[in-house]
Amino acid sequence: MRRRNLLRLGATLPAALASRRARAQTNIITRAAVVIGVDRPRDLSPLHAAVSGAKQVGDWLESEGINVKRFIDDVKPVKAEDIFDAIDGYVSLGTLQQLIVYFAGHGSFVGTGEYWLLSQALHNSNQAVSVTQCIQFSRQCGIPNVVLISDACRSTSASLGIQSLTGYNIFPVINNRRVFTFLDTFFAVRVGAPAYEIKDAAGKFDGIYTSCFLDAYVNPHDSMTEEVDGVKVVPNKKLEAYLLSEVPKRAQISDVQEFPDSSVTSSKYIGRAEIDYIWAQTPDGPPASGGRCGGCRGCRGCAGCSRSKLPPKPKIGAVPLTIANLAEFELSQVGIQTSQNSQNFSPDALQKIDKDVGFTANRDLILNARGPNTFKYGTGINVFGTRLRAVLGAAMETQVLREGNGSSEAAIVQIDPKGMRQDSVALEFEDGSGTVIAGLRGYVATVVVDKGRVASVSYEQAQYGGGSALFLLVMTASNSCTRSLPRRRNSESFELTARRRSGKETRPNWAILYVWENCLIRHSASTLPMRTRRPRCPSKFAPCTTS
Repeated sequence: MRRRNLLRLGATLPAALASRRARAQTNIITRAAVVIGVDRPRDLSPLHAAVSGAKQVGDWLESEGINVKRFIDDVKPVKAEDIFDAIDGYVSLGTLQQLIVYFAGHGSFVGTGEYWLLSQALHNSNQAVSVTQCIQFSRQCGIPNVVLISDACRSTSASLGIQSLTGYNIFPVINNRRVFTFLDTFFAVRVGAPAYEIKDAAGKFDGIYTSCFLDAYVNPHDSMTEEVDGVKVVPNKKLEAYLLSEVPKRAQISDVQEFPDSSVTSSKYIGRAEIDYIWAQTPDGPPASGGRCGGCRGCRGCAGCSRSKLPPKPKIGAVPLTIANLAEFELSQVGIQTSQNSQNFSPDALQKIDKDVGFTANRDLILNARGPNTFKYGTGINVFGTRLRAVLGAAMETQVLREGNGSSEAAIVQIDPKGMRQDSVALEFEDGSGTVIAGLRGYVATVVVDKGRVASVSYEQAQYGGGSALFLLVMTASNSCTRSLPRRRNSESFELTARRRSGKETRPNWAILYVWENCLIRHSASTLPMRTRRPRCPSKFAPCTTS
C-alpha cells in the first residue's frame, strides 16, 4: 500500500512539459478533468510527490485547453463528496466528449475491490474512492470517453482500517442507453504491487509513473504520434505501449520494479506532442506576476518567458540492453513472449551483448553436449570439455567408463547408488580444478566445462541398461557387414573394426553398435528408435549380428 521513497539516479523530468503557453479555452466545455492529490492522509505515512504530481498534471491539462478542477490536501482535506459534486457537475453539462480523472496518493486492494485513500479514509471508511465502482458507473455516464489515471499502490494490507474500507462512488448513477462510453484506464502498477516515488540529487520527489506519463508528450518518437486536424498528438493507445515499455526502465534506474497496467478501448488522445521546444526563462528573470517561472514547470507563456528551440534530449529508452533482454528476444524467436517489446530490440545492441557475454557460444556448447543416458544402474555422469582425473562419491560407488577426449567426446562415469537417493559426487578435472555436483538415482548429469570453468550442469532421466552396457557411434558403410568383428570377452575392453565388403561405391551411414555381455548387435540409424532397447540374443556368450 505504501509508496516508497528512493533516490533517483537518472535525470529530472524535462522542464518543457509543464512550461508551455496556455491554450485558449472555449465557452462550451467539451473536455474536463478532475485531479486529485493526497500527500497527508490521516493515520498513514506521508507522501512527498502526490500533491506536486497532481499540480503538474493539472497545469499540463489546462495548457491543453481542458477545464480542470483540483482536489489536493495542501490546504484542506480532500473529501469524497466534493469530488462527486465536481464530476456530477461535469456530467450534467451534456457537452463533454472526454472526462479525465487523475489520482495520486495511497491506494490499496481489499478483497475484490480497489480503493484510492483520501484524507480521512482510515477514520471514515466512506472517505475512499471505490475504483471498482468508478469503472462500472463511468461507463453509464453518457460521456463518449472517460480516462482514469492512477499513480497509487495496488497492494494489500492486513490493517483493520484498510480492511474496513467501504468506498465512495464518485460517478452519478445515470440510466444512459444512448451514448456508449469508451473507458481508458492507466494504472501505475499491476494488482498486488506498490508504486514508487523517487528523489533526485536535488532532493525533489517525483512519482515514477507520473513523470513517465508527462514525459510521453515531450519530443515523442514519430511512431508515437498521429496528426489530428493538422496537429500532432499522442493517441491513448500509443501512450499505453509507451508506458508499458518506459516505466519499468525508469524504475530499473532506481533499482526497483514497477510494471504498469493499462487498458485502452478508445482512439482518443489527451494531449498534443511538443516537438523540440521548451519554455525558457528570459535573462530578465522571473515575471513580475504569476511567480511560476524559474523551472517550477508552472509557466504558461507569460511575459517573463520565451520559447527556445533545443535539440531533443536523450530518452530513457536509450538505457543499455542487458542479457535479460537478449534472453527475451531468443525466447520470442521460438514463440514464447515474455515482453511486448521483445521484437523491438536493436539487432546491433543484441549482437554486442551476445559477443560480450558469449550467449550463443555457450548455448551451442550446452546444446551439443549429448552423451549416453543408459547405464547399468540407471545413474551416471557425462563430462564435456575436459578429461577426468578422479571421481569420488561420498556413499555412491563411481566408475569411469570412458575418459573422453577433453572436448566433444564425453568422459563417462557410471554410478552405483547403493540404495541412496542422492549423494555428493566430487569431480577432479585434468588441470587439477574440479567441482562437486549432486548424484541423483535414476538421472544422468551432464557437466559442460569451458575454459576451465563449469558452464552448465543439467539432469535428465536415465534408462536402465542391465548387464554391462556400453555403446559407440561409428561410421560404417551402408552395405558393409559386421559378421566378423574381433573382440574380447570383457565387453568394457574391446576393439571394434567395421570392414567394407563391396566392390561398388557405397554411401557412408551412421550406425550404433552395442556391446552386451560380449554380444554385438548392429542397428541401422534409420530404424533405431530414439530410446535404447535391450537386444534379444539367442546366446549369452555366442556372438551374433543382425542388420
